[in-house]
Amino acid sequence: MKIAKTEAAKAALKDLLDDDAQAAAGGNALISRREGQRLDPANRRAELALRAEGGPGTRVTAGQVAARAYSDAVEVWDAVNVRGPGALSKAEVAAIGAADPALASVTQDAYLSARGLLGGAAAVRSFFETFDFGRLDALPQSRRVDVRPGQPARADVPASVLSAFDHYFRAEAMDWATVRLMEARVAGQAVYALHMRTDGDDGYLEVFKKDGTPLTSARLFAEQLLAHDEYFGRCRMSPSLLYLDDPRFDEGLSEAPERAAAGQVPLDWRGDVVITGGEVTHEGRQLGTVTLAPDVAVTPEQQKVLFAAMELLWERTLQHRVFDDAPIALGRRGAGELRIGEFTRPDDGKTYLAADWRDVDDDSFVFYFTRDGENLRYAIQQYDN
Repeated sequence: MKIAKTEAAKAALKDLLDDDAQAAAGGNALISRREGQRLDPANRRAELALRAEGGPGTRVTAGQVAARAYSDAVEVWDAVNVRGPGALSKAEVAAIGAADPALASVTQDAYLSARGLLGGAAAVRSFFETFDFGRLDALPQSRRVDVRPGQPARADVPASVLSAFDHYFRAEAMDWATVRLMEARVAGQAVYALHMRTDGDDGYLEVFKKDGTPLTSARLFAEQLLAHDEYFGRCRMSPSLLYLDDPRFDEGLSEAPERAAAGQVPLDWRGDVVITGGEVTHEGRQLGTVTLAPDVAVTPEQQKVLFAAMELLWERTLQHRVFDDAPIALGRRGAGELRIGEFTRPDDGKTYLAADWRDVDDDSFVFYFTRDGENLRYAIQQYDN
């Protein structure tokens, strides 16, 4: 495992303080008093010290703040890190934080950076695995960003983040969930953390870089992380969110001419891909992972349809067939076979993404979805008993 050399950690410390000061200044040279409130604790202390030493009306630059914070931090580091430039240990990182709490977060990030462990989705996932979502304001250097419809802050937030927020906010508008968007610094990265908490125990998390690039998403239960998503945004396939689309409920017809006249997929429809094998795991009455047979491959869009269908089937039938910890097998020798593909309904002329579930028992369904940017909209549920 790579060790953290002291000089490498100090270089990372300097970069982190510089980046934080520049981010607070918004690309300007000077840091206003209001901007100073967004600084890392070490930089914030340096900023206040510079203003106090300069007297009323003193203006400070991002460079001055970062340089002062770095100088002050190195004094504490050198007092604790008696081995000098050799290496910085995990125990010494903890000792630095204990000696000077203002340095705790940035020292930890510098240490991880020197070990090559800082940054990226993996570091963000690791952070949230033990985070208590009941205390969302405890995210490092966090502040809430109000991007509800009509709020001016929307102009400064990337489109991908706004799209995700709007998708979840529909639940808050119906008064059964709370949705918050937070700016924070997680694992040394400036991020947007989008969190939804239902009136029950369910919750959802999506984390983005500040430029809107997705980092990770996860399902939560009782304010604890339940599982990271297999792909970003899987948590949007929750039945409670899908049913916000107010799907139409149809009865499947048995005769081919009747089905065609009603716009329903033919009984011999194969779709674009057939899920002939695989398995579904579960834990605590919650749907887990969906693993496909080695000879079955799906596109990213088909993957969304797959998980949406499995979530709906789990809620409706599959969870009631669970009697132990064994996974549920997919395919003709398992619970059923799923066919996924585009289908243009002859009744309305619209093209849907369809998921045709051929159940081993008497609970067959066809789910029809429409595209809405990166999201799916649940349009029709057809019961094909």
